Amino acid sequence: MMKYIPLVLFIFSWPVLSADIHGRVVRVLDGDTIEVMDSRKAVRIRLVNIDAPEKKQDYGRWSTDMMKSLVAGKTVTVTYFQRDRY
Repeated sequence: MMKYIPLVLFIFSWPVLSADIHGRVVRVLDGDTIEVMDSRKAVRIRLVNIDAPEKKQDYGRWSTDMMKSLVAGKTVTVTYFQRDRY
């Protein structure tokens, strides 16, 4: 029974390890990267587990256009667990 206590504590602390950014999508850089304007500044967001082609690759422009049609100008909430130096 005692061996499960660390696991249970980790599971219940998971939401504490995350954070949210709430704002409007102000720019779509490519098929897997957007910029969201929160209350202070524009934050670049890379979508996890999405591998879209870059703009100069085949279907890159199409991928960017599809992302624009889905999120450009919309208000979004982004939940993240870590930040990188993108």
